[in-house]
Amino acid sequence: MTILWCRSSQTGKEFPIVQFSGDTDMATDGLVSLTSTSKPEVFVTTVTAEEYNADKKGTLKCEERVNRELSRIDLRVNFHVRIESASPPTGTSFQEFRKLFKPPMLFYRDIFSESGEAAVVKEETVDSFRSSGGVLHVLSGV
Repeated sequence: MTILWCRSSQTGKEFPIVQFSGDTDMATDGLVSLTSTSKPEVFVTTVTAEEYNADKKGTLKCEERVNRELSRIDLRVNFHVRIESASPPTGTSFQEFRKLFKPPMLFYRDIFSESGEAAVVKEETVDSFRSSGGVLHVLSGV
């Protein structure tokens, strides 16, 4: 797991999300990250079978369930929205390609605005996140 910091396109506020990694997609399938809209707090859990089949792999139903179970209203599920990439033109030499290449920009759901999206602006380790005051909870079933 890695912590990605995203910036809201609507409010400019930054918030943390969890980026999952595994040897295969199956290793992370069903895992979701929820972020508090009020503090640097992230929750990791799994979607239920019913949630998984309900919508966008169960993310919105899972958001409702976790908020209800924890008696909260501030947790928002994070999910990938799109990737923006600009590749150098075909036929570019490798040396020129290296000069021109920019890594793809990742965009996630904006937890502060239904109509917005959030771009990744920084990446850090879980330990670094925790040492700077961030809180990561892993809910049962993960």
